Amino acid sequence: MKIKTRHVVIAVILLALLAGIWRALSARRAQQQSASAIATTQTSIEIAQSDVLVIQERNLTQTLGVSGTVKALNYAVIKAKVAGELKEVTVREGDRVSAGQVLARIDPIEYQQLGTNSKSKPRQRNINSKLPNVSGRATKPWSTKVSFLKLR
Repeated sequence: MKIKTRHVVIAVILLALLAGIWRALSARRAQQQSASAIATTQTSIEIAQSDVLVIQERNLTQTLGVSGTVKALNYAVIKAKVAGELKEVTVREGDRVSAGQVLARIDPIEYQQLGTNSKSKPRQRNINSKLPNVSGRATKPWSTKVSFLKLR
């Protein structure tokens, strides 16, 4: 009898094992079928005209916006020997200049009038000593020449 019970217990275990394998395989088949059904279902998406853009080829430039102060490495102080209105400015800010280059022209009318005015005789000597060739006769507008010092 011992042998019969042993065979029965083994048969029951084998049947339970086969039933479990069959159930796992059928669950797997059902899962694969539902996944393939979802994949074959087509979905339609409606796009509004405002969502569509026309692509154009363009060059892109990279910029970096920063705030702060810019300081020059080299700078020079420029001043004229006489006061007057500027008649012409020959350079702009940021242009390269060299020593002796004409930067601006001063209108000579103001200092010519000071030279011919009789009330300003003492002052006239002082002005005439600073002016190039102003002696009552008409002269051409003179140019201010500047020598630059290299500052460190």
